[in-house]
Amino acid sequence: EIACLLPKLLELELSGSLVSDRGLKAITRHCRCLVHLGLRSCAISRSAVEETRKMRPACVIDWDET
Repeated sequence: EIACLLPKLLELELSGSLVSDRGLKAITRHCRCLVHLGLRSCAISRSAVEETRKMRPACVIDWDET
């Protein structure tokens, strides 16, 4: 998991990628400094996004439910 190697990451653009709910959870858990997360056109569940918003309330999440 690359998220473990980047604990001070501030911004991450994953729009259009194949990131999964599991991957998002790992990112949320390990990248504690995130202020922006791009998730447009990703197959991420609403519950995974809501969990991320709860764990990282200062992070702006750019997500569209596709």
